This record gives sequence, C-alpha cells and structure tokens, in this order.
Amino acid sequence: MNLRFQDTIIQNRAYGTEALAKMVNPAYGGQHGAQPNYTTFISNKPYVRKPMIVKVLTYPKLFDKLPDSKYWRQTYKSILEEHALTISGVQFGITGETDEVAFGGGGEFQQVVTKTRRARSNVSIELNEKIGRPFAQFHNSWLRLLHMEPETNYAGIIGLLGGTEVPDLLPDQTTGSIICFEPNETFSQVQKAVLITNFFPLSDGTQEMNKDMTANGQMENHSIEYACLSQHGYGVLQYAQSLLSDINRSGLSPFYRQAFINEIDAGLEASDRGYTEAVEEASRELVRS
Repeated sequence: MNLRFQDTIIQNRAYGTEALAKMVNPAYGGQHGAQPNYTTFISNKPYVRKPMIVKVLTYPKLFDKLPDSKYWRQTYKSILEEHALTISGVQFGITGETDEVAFGGGGEFQQVVTKTRRARSNVSIELNEKIGRPFAQFHNSWLRLLHMEPETNYAGIIGLLGGTEVPDLLPDQTTGSIICFEPNETFSQVQKAVLITNFFPLSDGTQEMNKDMTANGQMENHSIEYACLSQHGYGVLQYAQSLLSDINRSGLSPFYRQAFINEIDAGLEASDRGYTEAVEEASRELVRS
C-alpha cells in the first residue's frame, strides 16, 4: 500500500528550486483544521535540526611566517572542526522594514516594505580548556601577533620576525574563512549553508584567577566571539553540497569500528599470573578429562 501522494515530496518546483534538499509539500499534512486527516500523516513529520558541520576553508597566511607554523594551522582547524563544544550565532534570516500610511480615519494603517535586511552572523564558540591552556594561548597570540599588541598598537609579529619585513596586514594575512552547513537527516543533502570570511577572534577567552580553599576546583570554559562577514545563497548551498558529497558516509557507523586496543601489552603477556594462566594451570591438574 502506498501512503504517499504523487507530489508528497516537491523538489525543483516552485520555491523548492531555490533549495537543494527534498521538502515535503505543505499542501498535505495539516492536522489543525476541522479535524485530523490520517491519510496525510506522513507529511506531518516535524523537521528536527541536525548538528551544524564546520569546514575551515582558509587560514591567516601570516601563520606561515610564525615559528612551527603547522601547529598554528592545525590548532586553528581542530578548534573549529572538532574541539568546539558549541558554535552559535550563524544566522541568515531576512526581515522586512516597513513604512505605513493611514487607511481611513478609523485607526487602521496600510504598510509597505521599504527595506529588507539579512540577519548578521555573530559567531561564538564554547571551548573546554585543556592541560596547559592551549586554547586561551592560541587566541591570545593570534590577536596580539597578527592584529595588535595592547601597549604598542602594532601587530606583534613585526617585532617577532626581527627585521624580516611583514608583507602586509590585509585580511587574507590575518583572518580566515569557514563554511557552516547543516545536512538533512539522511546526510545526503544540504539544508542550510553560510560562508563566513574575515573570521578572527575578538577575545582570548577566560583569563582570570581566584582563591577559595573551601570550594571545589573548577574547569575552565571559554566563550569566544569571532568577527564575521557572511555570504548566503544558492551558490553557497551548492559549494556546501560538494563538500558534503565528498564525505565518506560509511564512516558514520561507529558501531562497526574496530577496537581501538586490539592486543595485550607485552609487559602483561610476560606475567605468569592471570585468568588464562589460572585456567591453564587448572587444566594441568585434572585427574580426568
């Protein structure tokens, strides 16, 4: 029995031509009219958001001028793609601004759209600090070295390089670019996507100390806001789709991963006491088998 109508799913039709993911036809599935309609229940399935994926696209090119540059690049990528507990503030909604004229003398007004604006992204990331405080130090160094030292108002890299001329401090040298996108529930199509450039931290997180001998120790968490310049549109969706399509989806089955430890430490193998050894010893003492 087929519970679907011929056009239960609309794609490449009407407003669906400006999206990539399959969408339900809202002509069906409404359950808040005169009474529920069981024949269209499959169209009433709610949309549940999936975790946003972040891919780092470009990095500040002055990282290459810093000592041990690969660690700067690796840290930048791993913070955004793997370490961040949360990444919020990625927005792209449109709102309309209006003006109005009186509609008669009864207090009614007729409105007209005078401007539409897209919401501005204000990205903030949450990080749980690690031993040695690498996240705080990375953001501190990025701000000081590539942007400005508080005392001199000049980028610290100028003095750090000691005579080697800094090419310039244009945004490609000091900031990065990322793309954020949300796949659909089958991890096959992109539903939302925003490309963000001129991306750099606005602080170095939590930098404080305190003393209270009666209190429990505290983990250190950072909330770091980043500067953003965003692009949203069909072209961004298409690029995000190409990145999603390149991901091997078979890796999304962690249940079938091999054990991350699959051998016994040699130092334990040399021991003559243990479960297996006890069973073997008992088997040698059997008077009948």
